[in-house]
Amino acid sequence: MKEKTIDYLLRSTWMGVTKMYNEEAGKKGSTMATGFALIS
Repeated sequence: MKEKTIDYLLRSTWMGVTKMYNEEAGKKGSTMATGFALIS
């Protein structure tokens, strides 16, 4: 099995965080992108 690179680990971690935040935002009828736009 190939060794996992740091970029793979970072990307997979970020994808998990994104999914979690999108699920929470979906409960309120929004998206993570909308939340970022509102706080910017």
